[in-house]
Amino acid sequence: MMEDKLPVLVGLSGRTHEAVESTLKHVAANQPLDRNLVGLFHEIGKNDIPGHHHRGFAVINEDKLELDVKEVSAEKRPTWFVFSGMGSQWSGMGR
Repeated sequence: MMEDKLPVLVGLSGRTHEAVESTLKHVAANQPLDRNLVGLFHEIGKNDIPGHHHRGFAVINEDKLELDVKEVSAEKRPTWFVFSGMGSQWSGMGR
């Protein structure tokens, strides 16, 4: 199937670096790829889970695996609004 030849992106969060890395490696090692499990991880990733300060992803391809895991800050980041500057704004529109 053509679908099986396309790279698959899997995102995951966890409490430890090791938990995220080992889970991503486990998903990649089990071939054929369990697309239902990948879908479950994507659904879970839509929610903010307290205590999950490690985020990672894997790009799973037929012949190789790209994987990265990072620790993220627990503090809320500010929201920024960026306006294009193409003349479509007016003075004070950001208020």
